[in-house]
Amino acid sequence: MCLSCECGRYQALDTQCNYEGVRGEGLRMGTSVQNFNPTVKAIADSPCNALRARALQISRELTQVACMSFMQQQGLSILLKDALQIDCGVRTLGARTKVETSMMSGVTEGQTGVRAESVSHRVQKQPMRRQISRHMSLFPIQGVPKAFARVIDVCSADPHRAGVQPISFLQQVLAVCLYPELLSDENFALDVRQRAQRLLQSCEGSSVGSYCVTSCGLHYVQRSIAHFITSRDGGAPADARSIFLSSGSQRSLMMMLKLLSGGVEEPQRGLLVPLPSPHTLAMALGEAGFRPAPYRLREDAGWALDPEELRRAVGTARGRCRPTAMYVSNPGNPTGHVQNRKSIEEVIKFAAAEGLFLLVNEVDQHSVHGSGVQFLSYKKVLSEMDPGYRDTVEMVSFHSLSNGVIGACGLRGGYMEMVNVDQEVMRVAETMLCMDINSPIVGQLALDVMLHPPRPSEPSYDAYSREVLTNRTCLSENARRARDVLDSLPGMSCQPAVGGVYVYPRVDIPPAVLERAKAAGVEADVVYCQDLLEEQGVCVGAGSENGHTGGDYHLRLSVAVSPVLLEEALERLCAFHLRLLDSHSDPTHNNNNNNNNNNNNNDHSAHVQLRFVYFFSDKGANSGAVLNHVRRSMVSIVGPPCRELIKDGPSPGTKRPNTLTGAADRRTHE
Repeated sequence: MCLSCECGRYQALDTQCNYEGVRGEGLRMGTSVQNFNPTVKAIADSPCNALRARALQISRELTQVACMSFMQQQGLSILLKDALQIDCGVRTLGARTKVETSMMSGVTEGQTGVRAESVSHRVQKQPMRRQISRHMSLFPIQGVPKAFARVIDVCSADPHRAGVQPISFLQQVLAVCLYPELLSDENFALDVRQRAQRLLQSCEGSSVGSYCVTSCGLHYVQRSIAHFITSRDGGAPADARSIFLSSGSQRSLMMMLKLLSGGVEEPQRGLLVPLPSPHTLAMALGEAGFRPAPYRLREDAGWALDPEELRRAVGTARGRCRPTAMYVSNPGNPTGHVQNRKSIEEVIKFAAAEGLFLLVNEVDQHSVHGSGVQFLSYKKVLSEMDPGYRDTVEMVSFHSLSNGVIGACGLRGGYMEMVNVDQEVMRVAETMLCMDINSPIVGQLALDVMLHPPRPSEPSYDAYSREVLTNRTCLSENARRARDVLDSLPGMSCQPAVGGVYVYPRVDIPPAVLERAKAAGVEADVVYCQDLLEEQGVCVGAGSENGHTGGDYHLRLSVAVSPVLLEEALERLCAFHLRLLDSHSDPTHNNNNNNNNNNNNNDHSAHVQLRFVYFFSDKGANSGAVLNHVRRSMVSIVGPPCRELIKDGPSPGTKRPNTLTGAADRRTHE
């Protein structure tokens, strides 16, 4: 299972590998890790990256257990002379690999996936088991046994990996482009073949394996994107020459940051960034040499952007750096908010007054799912403002395939549009893109398909519309479901997400966990996430990775997943959170009154668990798995008065508890 970040991904390192040779070679060349950018190194060594590495390690251990179990069931013993690598299957490496098997009935070479040599005599079951055990002992499984069979990664958005179905029309068009012989295959719809033919004709040599003439991208795709922008923004003109294609929005952002950074001048240039901000932004700022100047979004107002907070942030930043640009995410990542026209206008006016360059992340513009919520691009709002703003405010907007509806993150395709930017700056941007030669051709073609879906008169329209509607509905229902569950947990609150692919709940962490985090020198939300991973196998993002530190603790969960996967993740998270609160309830008793006070603590725990059981009892059959898991998890730790009620569920006439005592719960759920 890949457990890397969303864009500009950090690849978790395998802790089992030996890098001594690499280190030694580096030292002989006169370089060492001390020569690296310290900001980038600090991020790479962060506890959040260590959490992903641990999740990857656990996944590999679970895969190894599953593979060994498979070999036992099939009656196989594997004797490796050189090496063994197990990664989502069984693969043998080395020229002298020998496989012995009893060739029991029903086991064939195709079923096992391993080349087998027949044994001339039958092997009794007991000797075979001993032989298997002896060979398996050569490859001990690391770590301790886990109570779960797989790790669920919801810390970053990768929809296809998480069970969201790909769009058939996109896959079919790309398949024909990659193998042009399919142009004559009538198993593909006519509009699929016609689209593929047009895209191939736009490629040099009619092949997706060719370079682009320019590093900015295929001229055909640039014009296609310009047409999409003009149509989206109600006729506001878009110039194809102002559109630059790249291998994703993160690559485009990195290039713009380097253009704006000003090199090594003093004072250091600053970038206004939202708090919270995308978890991939910090490394980009460190690599480009920018100093972040955070402005807080108002959580109590649905993560609204406050103009007064912008003025405070830029005033504070001027004492430490020279603010030159402002980063905005709309829809919000990871907050899920969507700005309205008034909010966008306020940002544009503020940028004009302060002379700031706007960097606008609009990657999730197709993932707006809130009822009555409409996406408005910054370009559209700017084009409808007074000429004093429309013709002067410099801006770059970003878009890519990595959104919650299309979800084709691995195709690596994105673009940026420059607005009111000097021609010389655009020439330098094109020169910087030359370092990549060009962005992946397949990703460029996928952008055209995403932005120009089948028309109602075309054969693929119905299937395409149905699949897109399914993915968008799934995203909307997941966001609502996750928010309802998390907001109803004691010690947790969650603002509604009306766009994007994340929910971002606030969590109150018990004092004992705070003390552990302080002793370890990490943020408390990181310890929370580590414990959740080890106990329940769920990998969520710590809010400190999004900039929230110093007592303001949050979690980041992707909802661009299949409903089944989300339900299982919520089930495990709820059980962990409730157990954590119960285990850290306030023990005010002393040694002389253990029995009485233990009963009081159990009663408090019962009230906490009962309240959660009541919530899920109202949600119908879809919540049955979560409810049953919570009951099983909690029936053994609550006091006798409420044990049977939790075990059997509340009766129809039972009154719902509406108050809770203790610091674990801050509010009453209605």
